[in-house]
Amino acid sequence: MNPIVLLLAVLLLSGAAAGVLYRLVKGPALLDRVLASDVLLAVVAAAVCLDMIWLGNTDYLILTVMISLVGFLASVTFARFVQTRPSQHPDVGRGRSEWEDAEAPSKRREPESGTGAVTVVSREPVSDPEEQH
Repeated sequence: MNPIVLLLAVLLLSGAAAGVLYRLVKGPALLDRVLASDVLLAVVAAAVCLDMIWLGNTDYLILTVMISLVGFLASVTFARFVQTRPSQHPDVGRGRSEWEDAEAPSKRREPESGTGAVTVVSREPVSDPEEQH
């Protein structure tokens, strides 16, 4: 691998890692931090792949797969964690009549086409600047 390309890749990965670490520390929300940790794992996996390319071996391939798997499982686990539970859903416990009342506005018939009022806006003719000279 060309040393210039390697240096460029290391600089790009370092910049990405710095930006992700900033987002990981500053937040402001928990979702930002979880997403930043997932991206940081992807940057680490890319750095391990870059090392494998530079050294010309595949000894760390299993490590890269494991890092990717941990990132995926962490994202899925967090998504399941923040998902609303069925008992907390606002529609749980509603009776049939409450469902029908909630859906009633969407079942109203729209007026037929051609029955609405039309507003005509007229504009005064604009004079041509060439005619004034």
